[in-house]
Amino acid sequence: MFQRVLVPLDGSERAEQAIPVAVRIARAAHGSVILLRVPTKVTDLYMLSVEALEDMQDIMEAKRDEIKRYLAHLASSMALEEVGIVTEVVDGTPAETILAVARAQEADLIVMCSHGYTGFKRWILGSIAQKVAWHSTMPVLILREGDSHKLNSLSPNVGHPIRALVALDGTPFTEAAVMPAVQLVAACSAPARGEIHLTHVVKLPSLEEEITYERLGTATRLRQAALYKSNNHLHTMKERISHEMTDELAVDITWSVEESTDVADSLLKIAQGEGEGTYIPSDLIALTTHGRTGLERWVRGSVAERVLSSTTMPLLIVHPHKLALSSASSTDESEHAAPYD
Repeated sequence: MFQRVLVPLDGSERAEQAIPVAVRIARAAHGSVILLRVPTKVTDLYMLSVEALEDMQDIMEAKRDEIKRYLAHLASSMALEEVGIVTEVVDGTPAETILAVARAQEADLIVMCSHGYTGFKRWILGSIAQKVAWHSTMPVLILREGDSHKLNSLSPNVGHPIRALVALDGTPFTEAAVMPAVQLVAACSAPARGEIHLTHVVKLPSLEEEITYERLGTATRLRQAALYKSNNHLHTMKERISHEMTDELAVDITWSVEESTDVADSLLKIAQGEGEGTYIPSDLIALTTHGRTGLERWVRGSVAERVLSSTTMPLLIVHPHKLALSSASSTDESEHAAPYD
């Protein structure tokens, strides 16, 4: 379970919406929440007069005092009862500072909104939130702009259990997202049982690739073999995870395999309950920032980034663990190749 949850704030009400979610997660583990504010640089405040800029040190001290009062007010609010609270005011570049504080505080989860403001700049996906998600060594839960229903479904005192879609591609890289998703769903669903849905979207070949393999007489065989392997793999994963889960992780596991020429689009449809099969809509999507899947690489600028930029659902972003990376590097490439690789 997540013991220390970091919440970066920028003074906006939007950013503060991450706090109840973080509290819910930390409370389930009897953990703590770290509230972080990175002060706006005075040089960014171009509307200040020349005289005011000459008193930069005084202005910054006053700003820090204001931020400390702001964080103290949040820390004393009813929403933070029953969890330990740490407040931090740290100067620096926002994304880099968030990551540095997360490491220093030994946080095991970062929860942040993708849209807020800091001075005259926004914390938008593609900027601070995205940088943190791409470079964090611990999981990052991003709550998206314009999705109050889904965001509220992760907040405390919500009646229904949480369901997460975990995107896999058959490699240890993407499997790194499974247990963090299990822990998050269990924390946000308690005392009810949550659910994670493991899905592998098998990438269909392009027309040119289809023609090439049909000429070789192997296209159908490779496709059937890939689907068979994916189904067996997910079934085995479900059984293994079920045996590894402790009593506190009250989560049910389902799984499915889909075929598609567009992996990201299929993942989004499955998460929304709109896939070709009969799917229940999910409350969040969990995926890794990179991995390998034959013709398609789940890397920055590919499947993961398309999902990031296309959905309003909360996203749990996980970097592959060193164990998964080590396992993948020592495994023969052909064992994890997608069809038509």
